[in-house]
Amino acid sequence: MQNKHFYQRARYSQQKISSWLLVIGLFLSLLGLLAIISSFTATMVTMLLFGVLLLLAGLVEGAHALFFQGIMYRARLFSAGLYSVVGLVLLIDPIGGAIGLTLLIALFLIASGVVRVLVALSLIKLKMAPGWHLLVGGTNLTLAILILIGWPETGNWVIGFFIGLELLLAGVITAFATSDNRPRINRW
Repeated sequence: MQNKHFYQRARYSQQKISSWLLVIGLFLSLLGLLAIISSFTATMVTMLLFGVLLLLAGLVEGAHALFFQGIMYRARLFSAGLYSVVGLVLLIDPIGGAIGLTLLIALFLIASGVVRVLVALSLIKLKMAPGWHLLVGGTNLTLAILILIGWPETGNWVIGFFIGLELLLAGVITAFATSDNRPRINRW
């Protein structure tokens, strides 16, 4: 009898969690769609938020350097200045910051894609399946080429689009996690 009650409570808890996961998944998906639709706005908000965070980090680092002078005093002051300057630049010119960051993303995608393709080629020589490495490497190189073809204009929307796509996919995955309502209990 006690076992039956335990399993009923576990099933209820799982259904309650599943309902919340569905709500969270739908909310994340909606945010993702909004960010994709208004990717320029999402990019600008991201750059402004990043600028504020860097400026705050610079202020905290500077205060830390002043209050705790010692062997790392100059390094902390330099770090504080760098954080603050980059934060201010992003706050003053978020479009320029987005264009620069988009170029860095494209360069990262190129480097990552080349490494993945080289790993895939090494796996082929070892008579192993290169599948996922080749797919991810090719995808990274394709994305980098598409970004660079339209650069600097792509800098206005790529970051917001990527954030929106990530939110959309995270929301879909979270919502689909609710499809199995069985309680996860080991029965011996």
